Amino acid sequence: VSQPALSSTMSDLEEELQGQFFRIHKGYLVNLACIDEYNKTEVTLVNGDKLLISKYKYPDFVKAYLRYMQ
Repeated sequence: VSQPALSSTMSDLEEELQGQFFRIHKGYLVNLACIDEYNKTEVTLVNGDKLLISKYKYPDFVKAYLRYMQ
């Protein structure tokens, strides 16, 4: 089974999905609605997956997540 081709860059997707998604690492764009918990080094999704958070992205992630939760 082939996967559909994605012609957008991560930066394009990040901009288009701003507010609902956040780029926590250069390879991860996370749906804020799917976050179960987080700490300074990782995000745990509601399905149990754990993803690393870039230390450089963490402060902005916290702001974006708290804004989303309001």
